[in-house]
Amino acid sequence: MLFRIDLKVVVILLLCSASLAAFTSSARYETDRSEILPNQSWDSRVSHWQRTRHGVDLIRTDSIPTVVLTVGGGQRFAVLSQRIADPRRFKHIRIRVEAKLEDVLLGAEGWQQAGVMLRSFDRAGQRLWYWPYEVFASTGTSDWRRYDAVIPVGAEVAAMRLFLYHAGISGKLSLRALEIDAVSEAGWFKTTRLALIVLWCLAGAWVLVPLIFWRVRDLKGRVCLLLGIAILVAGLTPQPYFRDSANAVVALLELPMERSGSSVQTSRSNEGSGVHKEARESQERWTFPSPTIEPVDTEGSKAPGVIQNLDLHLAAFAMLGFLAFFAFPNVPWPHLMLYLLLGALASEVLQVFSITRTAQVQDGVMNFLGIILGGVTYFLCRRFLRARAKT
Repeated sequence: MLFRIDLKVVVILLLCSASLAAFTSSARYETDRSEILPNQSWDSRVSHWQRTRHGVDLIRTDSIPTVVLTVGGGQRFAVLSQRIADPRRFKHIRIRVEAKLEDVLLGAEGWQQAGVMLRSFDRAGQRLWYWPYEVFASTGTSDWRRYDAVIPVGAEVAAMRLFLYHAGISGKLSLRALEIDAVSEAGWFKTTRLALIVLWCLAGAWVLVPLIFWRVRDLKGRVCLLLGIAILVAGLTPQPYFRDSANAVVALLELPMERSGSSVQTSRSNEGSGVHKEARESQERWTFPSPTIEPVDTEGSKAPGVIQNLDLHLAAFAMLGFLAFFAFPNVPWPHLMLYLLLGALASEVLQVFSITRTAQVQDGVMNFLGIILGGVTYFLCRRFLRARAKT
């Protein structure tokens, strides 16, 4: 039994390592077409680019044309932007750029940084908030550094626009050696991805089927197992389906509160809805100048922030950790902790297979902290209850 359990741990770790190695490999993409944007290296200064009236300058560093975005002294933000014509000709777009930051101060909101992003829009001009877009976003001071990102072009994408932006409170962002190419996935990667999907399915069945049908028989264990599967499914559900489902649940819960509201408030809300909708639609157009630097979704509310997302990871896995230690008290706690941490790792790594999901280090860390917090909370509660029972 111990050998089989240890073998499962080894297999899951190997699959995690292989998945990360394949999806982060520099040979994953092959170049189909180079320089898909006109004047992307600024040899003709900023022709073909649209920019804010102030805060955008062109200089030379080491004989290389360099764009400098400056914010401060009344300048709210600086943007240099260009539209990608008919992006559906391409499968993926790779962006490479060298960047240098000087005293870039973070604003009150998390999006108020400096960086590069490639926004995607649908046929109505609405921003696809769930689609990958970020090349990099940063603050502070750093020397020249190379950034590289690949943005997929999906069936829903009708237009794309590249933004070089500085939305912080102050400081400078310098950009040079910008490369924008059309790329596609290499043949070896497509084969490897398919093989990994099959192996992950087999490993999942190997781990979960015995637990579901034979080993976990009591109610506590089944509830814990159900919670773990629910967290895994939620993490793998593509956007926007997950958020749409979550919004539907929230709307259902808020329905009684809305019914108890006054009719006056309802009428005022309906009266202004047309104006607000028109304003939101105009804001989400990809035409320039565009305020889409701020991560506002097509419904007019902000996309989930980094802090909210991390809190969700922490809370979900803390609940799972607490329930697991409560449901399986006879399993040695080091073994149970190992299995839970491995499950938290796998749930994050598996997100690399979804275009609209991203495996992130900070999310994985919060998963681990949640498991540890749940375990510590369980042991503290058990100790408190035993001490109280003795008295």
